[in-house]
Amino acid sequence: FVLKETSLSYYKSPKHLTAAGLIPICDISRVIVDPDLSKREEMPLCFEIVTCKAANPAKSISYVISAANEAEREDWIEVIEAAMCSSFEVGRLFVDVVGVRFSPGVHFDPKQ
Repeated sequence: FVLKETSLSYYKSPKHLTAAGLIPICDISRVIVDPDLSKREEMPLCFEIVTCKAANPAKSISYVISAANEAEREDWIEVIEAAMCSSFEVGRLFVDVVGVRFSPGVHFDPKQ
């Protein structure tokens, strides 16, 4: 896995240079740690990333990830959740700016 500002890329193996897929941070709805999941998936120290696209919330996709140790799992969860918060804040700022730009009686001059 490689976490960038707006996405989480995943690879078939550490040796592969091309990503097998990409998870947009803005599509991640939650990160779950559930001991039953580790038992069910037969993977110790795993956690689940659940995505939900705004265009079609009924089509969520889950990714189950297993870490090498507890500290690594906690680190991944922390950075993914921090990226989710950043993505939310940027989106909220954009909505606020657009709301101001297009409010009645507000004139926006991009040259200023």
